[in-house]
Amino acid sequence: MTLSSRKHQDITTCCRMSKPNWRPRIYSTTNPGGVGHAWYRQKFIVPIQRGDERETRFIPARVTDNRFTNAEYVKVLSSLTGWQKRAWFDGDWPLQARREHDGLFVHDLCAAHREGGGLGGPRRQLGGLGE
Repeated sequence: MTLSSRKHQDITTCCRMSKPNWRPRIYSTTNPGGVGHAWYRQKFIVPIQRGDERETRFIPARVTDNRFTNAEYVKVLSSLTGWQKRAWFDGDWPLQARREHDGLFVHDLCAAHREGGGLGGPRRQLGGLGE
């Protein structure tokens, strides 16, 4: 799951380099969904979709892109259903996550999955995802 914006900001404060002519960098990896979905999508996914990556670079990858991933793990992810499969197996970022009450509700806004579910579709609560 994606870190909260605050936790990511805390990590960036430690990104430094003492070697001359070397630029400090942060490399991160995550899946769609989770407490930081909205800020991560805005910072990394939206710029690549617009063709406007000035401060960040996003390299999309799926579990099947890694030839060293074991078959059992691929099978687990491919057997998921609904938004989890689209997010964790397909790497589908057009999900909108938002905090509501004490839980995290993920709304599927993908046009391909709107049939019968209305704009937001059904809500699913993921417990235990505190910041």
